[in-house]
Amino acid sequence: MKRTSSRKDPIRIEVSQLEYDAIAAALGETLEALEDWEFQTRTGVERDVMRRLLTDFRDADPDEASV
Repeated sequence: MKRTSSRKDPIRIEVSQLEYDAIAAALGETLEALEDWEFQTRTGVERDVMRRLLTDFRDADPDEASV
């Protein structure tokens, strides 16, 4: 994994396909496994933020673009 950014720019992360798949799975599992009452406390974000992140993350999958 490679991370590049400055304090003013968006963070850019370069990951392998295996790392990408692991992150997508972890985000999905987090959404499924945590109850509403504990979600923000354990993740630091609202469930809707995590849902949007997972959607955006899946949309960026280069393997899916070729299908």
